[in-house]
Amino acid sequence: MEKSLNKDLREAYEGNRRREKIQIHRKHLKAAIKEAEFELAMYEKQMEKEQSDVTALEGKSVRKLFYELLGTKDPLMEKERQEFLAAFLKHQAVKKHLEILQYEDSILSRQAKALSGVKATLKTLLAAKKKAITKNVNGKGAKKLMALDKKLVAYKNFLREVVEAKAAGKSCLVILEKIAKQLDEVQDWGTTTAYNRKVKRRPRRWVNRATKNAYKAKSLLQKFEIELRDISDHYGLSYQDEMTSIHLFLELFVDNLIVDWVIKKRINHTLHGVESVHDRVTMILMLLENEVAEVNLLIKEVEQEKKSVLIYFDE
Repeated sequence: MEKSLNKDLREAYEGNRRREKIQIHRKHLKAAIKEAEFELAMYEKQMEKEQSDVTALEGKSVRKLFYELLGTKDPLMEKERQEFLAAFLKHQAVKKHLEILQYEDSILSRQAKALSGVKATLKTLLAAKKKAITKNVNGKGAKKLMALDKKLVAYKNFLREVVEAKAAGKSCLVILEKIAKQLDEVQDWGTTTAYNRKVKRRPRRWVNRATKNAYKAKSLLQKFEIELRDISDHYGLSYQDEMTSIHLFLELFVDNLIVDWVIKKRINHTLHGVESVHDRVTMILMLLENEVAEVNLLIKEVEQEKKSVLIYFDE
């Protein structure tokens, strides 16, 4: 009976932890959805002012968009078109990002519904466990072990959340490195005269792929940011300063791409921006590694204390 109670109690505890994490995650997701909806409306308003056919532009390669909208004239004379192009690219990214956020929220909503009764179950099982322990008049040892087990559970839960955050961060590094490699291959960005004759296909593909990957990177960086906020909410840690440039990655990417086009040089500004965010994510992952090392030391201390109680405590 006691083994069954302990098993049910652990399962209820883990279920309740999962429920709490889903609530926190959905809170940040809803904020991100609201922000994305606002950005989408803002970019749509910008494009409406230009009275351009957005539908006709969708699905075209990035380089073709640049040539169609900025043309072969001096881009410095096409300020309005530059503004429209920036709004269009950002609108496409936010639109895709919003769809991903809404899909993730719908999944979490179903999971939260399945766990709706776990909090009440946990309360009932905790009461049953307390009753079982207090049957023993000299139950100080049991209470001590329970306190230590509670510490271990908290530390291990923290480590699990850090593992999730690190996985999200590493996914960001992979795609950022891919984007940087693709941008590094582009030699003639902003050169318009040779478009139909001399420019090879591969550099165009690299720009297109880098831009598509930038859209994906925004979603991955958003997921990483949410994981960090989950840790902050649960354990009082803050990575807000380190997340500043991460949040604006896509917007800065598009703006830098246009700047590099205008000055007709290699994609130096865009590449530098990608590398800067890569460095920021790397630094956050290093901070998380330090947190893991500290918690692992605490776990060893608690496990040793628990072992001492089991060996030396007299009932």
